[in-house]
Amino acid sequence: MRFIRHTDGQIRALTDFVLYDGRTIAAGTLGGFIESVRNLSQSGSSWVFPGASIEGNAHVSGNAIIQSGSVAENARVYGNAVIDGAIVAGNARVLGNAFVQKGEHGFFFSRAANTTDSQWATSVAAQQTAFLQSVNTWLATADTFLATKSPTGYMLMPSGVWTQFSAAKRIIAQTSRNISGTVIAGEAQVSGDAKVLNNGKILGKAKVQGEAVIAGGVIAEEVKISGRPLLQGFITDQANVAGCAFVNHHSVVMCDARLSGCARLIDAVLTCNAVVYNDNEVDNEVISDAGLVTTCPDKGTRKCCD
Repeated sequence: MRFIRHTDGQIRALTDFVLYDGRTIAAGTLGGFIESVRNLSQSGSSWVFPGASIEGNAHVSGNAIIQSGSVAENARVYGNAVIDGAIVAGNARVLGNAFVQKGEHGFFFSRAANTTDSQWATSVAAQQTAFLQSVNTWLATADTFLATKSPTGYMLMPSGVWTQFSAAKRIIAQTSRNISGTVIAGEAQVSGDAKVLNNGKILGKAKVQGEAVIAGGVIAEEVKISGRPLLQGFITDQANVAGCAFVNHHSVVMCDARLSGCARLIDAVLTCNAVVYNDNEVDNEVISDAGLVTTCPDKGTRKCCD
């Protein structure tokens, strides 16, 4: 056995072992909180640090590190994955060398001065409950928005799409800012060397892999992300983003739209069966109804990644 669980849920190392990142956990070191010994594997070198917790049927194994935050419900974290200040819940999977980190005001468990271990355990449970409630409230808002999306309301002329979607985007942006942390939920999966940072949200059945960086963006429903794009916007439905694409904070990719190569969306909407790839940039406009942008403009001083 590598660790034991105290009655208050906090774990303590029984032997010395080395984490995947080279840090040593000495025998006697106190870790975070687990609801059951089944939450954390006794094999491998996985570890939960103080200020982090694993609850419900969640399981952490392999060389995974839970630095801060929480893994809850039926979530799984394994491989060499690192969770630092995020919430991983639902049936979410985080694996490979994935790195999921808190934002500027990320989620973590704070311990007040002069509190006993038992009081801290109670505080951790209360903080996690409050955080999960805020996440569920945010998800309900997002689901309502997605459910009310209609072809007649969002796929008319570009000006109509932009006007109506800008209001919806403000709702998503405002509610997402209410969640102080990074969230992986639903049946979402993050793998490879992907990174989710700055309060990013991976929801639904979305899959993020490769060397993708989700920096504050919202990835929802059945979206597939691969390659090494940098994504800050709202990507939903069955959209596909690959290559070295860039989507800024105020952009939306939805329906069956595809973005690849070194394509860039700047305050733009990509919808229907639209495709943008190579080194193109869509700036403050809507590409829809199977629109296809393929020609490569002059790169200027911006180098396209191959």
